[in-house]
Amino acid sequence: LDLTDLQNIKALFAEQQFDYVVNLAAQAGVRYSLENPHSYVDSNITGFLNILESCKNTKVNNFHYKQIKYL
Repeated sequence: LDLTDLQNIKALFAEQQFDYVVNLAAQAGVRYSLENPHSYVDSNITGFLNILESCKNTKVNNFHYKQIKYL
């Protein structure tokens, strides 16, 4: 699923009733973020918010987010 697609994310969380959620999704790259800032924000911020809200609304007790740093 596209993480920016809130309706389908909500439906997935309601249907699956996850016990654990691990978010490793992200649009990486500083250059890309400068060239396509709206796409970058949609992917990294809106998508992350949709996961967080879906976890909260379906009472997922275990959420893990790992920020990966590139050198």
